[in-house]
Amino acid sequence: MLANSGRYLLATPRIDLVEEQVAFLRANRPKGKFIAITPVHCEQKQRTKVERRLRDVLIGHATTPHAIVAVTHETLLKTDPDLLRGWHVGIDEIPDGAVRGGTFEATTTWPSLAHYYKLLPLVGGQWWQVELRDDVDQPSPGMLARDGDGLLPFHTAARDPRRPLLVDLGAWEDAKRPGRRVGWVSLWTLTGLSACTSVTIAAASFETSLIRHVHRHLPEDAITFEEVRVRTAPRARPRVRLHYFCTHRGSTTWWKTVEGERCLVGMSEHLKRIGFQGYWSCNAEFRLAFQHRFPELWREPRQSGTNSLREHTSCAILYSNKAQSGDDPVLDALGLDRRAIIEAREYEDLWQFIMRGAVRDPAYAGDYDVYVYSRDQAEALQSKLVDSGITDDVALVPVDEAGLLDVVRPRAAVPEGERVADRRSLQEHREQKKVANRELKRRTRAAKREEKQRTGTLRARGRPRKQAESSPVA
Repeated sequence: MLANSGRYLLATPRIDLVEEQVAFLRANRPKGKFIAITPVHCEQKQRTKVERRLRDVLIGHATTPHAIVAVTHETLLKTDPDLLRGWHVGIDEIPDGAVRGGTFEATTTWPSLAHYYKLLPLVGGQWWQVELRDDVDQPSPGMLARDGDGLLPFHTAARDPRRPLLVDLGAWEDAKRPGRRVGWVSLWTLTGLSACTSVTIAAASFETSLIRHVHRHLPEDAITFEEVRVRTAPRARPRVRLHYFCTHRGSTTWWKTVEGERCLVGMSEHLKRIGFQGYWSCNAEFRLAFQHRFPELWREPRQSGTNSLREHTSCAILYSNKAQSGDDPVLDALGLDRRAIIEAREYEDLWQFIMRGAVRDPAYAGDYDVYVYSRDQAEALQSKLVDSGITDDVALVPVDEAGLLDVVRPRAAVPEGERVADRRSLQEHREQKKVANRELKRRTRAAKREEKQRTGTLRARGRPRKQAESSPVA
């Protein structure tokens, strides 16, 4: 961007990275060459909204020979693609929020949904596209909030013209069946940037990301990806030790149980005992289990792009980010199992987190210690370190001293990948309930008949024969 004239939009995961990249660009701007470098984000003290300010900046630089504008992923996904016509777009890391979904109940609010949204069938018959009705006045955000927090993300997605919104029912009336949860999916694709001069994504795990899975469902000629391996300086051969505490997989639900809490406490005590000094993270709900045992080096689990932790030779991330019930619509729409969520979210967050330390420096050849919760996480990181060329000197180290390797986590009531959404319409549900009731009555009658046969009280078919009256005795 600095070496070649043109208009560039740079999108990074977080605001701190926007400022970090802008500072780097300004410090390395060629002497004697004017380049307009402008950050746009919500923490700037401006009265106007980010979208409006970005619009003004892009229009203002429409004819500027050399300009760079830096925003977050969130802002990019909200930007009108027509404003980027003729711009080069560079995306640092996998775009956050490109794939969204969830479920909600609409037992009583379905008439409101039917009033504001129409449903258009898609090929296959399992999903319908949501569109705003143009023959009614759309409600204000305050009116939408009356439907409850569970529906707000859906309403927000429905009002974004840049991404299709799908639901798993063909008539809003079907949502009034008790227990019926409506699944929805909102998708953003790179096809909206087709008018840009170029689009480049720099990401280590793009092939296993959810956004890549989305693009596999598009027509083959919709978009073409060209993979380019970035040349880097020759790497030293650091010695990485991946320490793990448990052989079972963790989860936030499991850690709320008595045995799960024991695992958290055991890990915390072990790290304190060995004098752990690295940067660390965990799920926010369990931060207190570790907070006051280590120096103030807490970081959020998602640290993609951060460059401020390179001096650290150890880190710990005791973390889970697996598929939740709200992810089922996304998995179903993309034809994925729950393993895909683990790879795209949990393993990717782990990878980005451990790569913020000393191993980020190609010249580093010393020891690097990483602490994770489970063996499967350590194995995934080992494969990534070797396959990406960081180092082939990687050891898996079970932490016997913590006494947690033999802990067995109970199996889930419904195994992963076997949750099936109930997409029956209200009419189908009624018909199937009638059939089920008839079958129940049939089985009940058969059971009663069998009991009478056993006790000898079963009478023959037809009306009972009358008993002959006895003659009086003279």
